[in-house]
Amino acid sequence: GCSAPAAPAAAAPAAAARSSRAPTPARRRPRRPPADFNENGFIDEEDLQKIILRLLNSDDMSEDLLTDLTSHVLSESDLDNDNMLSFSEFEHAMAKSPDFMNSFRIHFWGC
Repeated sequence: GCSAPAAPAAAAPAAAARSSRAPTPARRRPRRPPADFNENGFIDEEDLQKIILRLLNSDDMSEDLLTDLTSHVLSESDLDNDNMLSFSEFEHAMAKSPDFMNSFRIHFWGC
């Protein structure tokens, strides 16, 4: 009859060596807010200003208005008053206002 060839003796130690060098699962990174442009783990004033400018499709907003809008968003959403939004604060803000863009326009311009 036909039989499978015997495996070489060195195959078992090589397989053991490979398994000990197998990559370990990556550590799960903490969740970051999706608009964390500077990748510091939070949405801070710098990130908020970018978000506001993108939402309003504007690059010519006055610095005073941008600062006021940023301060207002933080005052409404920053639950621990650290002047930035964590992922959970971001989620909470979005849950309060699922249609963020319309709420944003209505709140500031009465549109």
